[in-house]
Amino acid sequence: MGRLEARGDRAHFKAQFATKTRDEWFEILKQTDICAAPVYSLEEALRDPHNLARDMVIEVDHPKLGKVKHVGIGTKLSDTPAQSAAPRPSPASTPRRPRLHRLRRTGNRRLKIAAWWRDAPARRVSSAGSGTEADD
Repeated sequence: MGRLEARGDRAHFKAQFATKTRDEWFEILKQTDICAAPVYSLEEALRDPHNLARDMVIEVDHPKLGKVKHVGIGTKLSDTPAQSAAPRPSPASTPRRPRLHRLRRTGNRRLKIAAWWRDAPARRVSSAGSGTEADD
């Protein structure tokens, strides 16, 4: 099949799909042996009964914003269930670090990159293996 034929097929299907709503097409397609699902907006996905039943939408306590919605963990393991992490700090509360690609363009590359690494907060895992981060 050439590109021109594919374009004609695409136009044909586009015209056909425009004759019904998304929900009308889904009702038709789910009666067949075709794997199909509606494409939701974010608001619709957060209210979808299937997503809610699978705990794919969870509420997490945020220190400043109160309860905020997060996407849950998709993989459900019975022996080792995953837990959602605490909310991340807001960008305004985190100091901004220069990007390496900017440092590389500005000359004295080695000195500036070395200074950036020296002055950046060090990430290290505690000897207990807790996975926490600490600043120097």
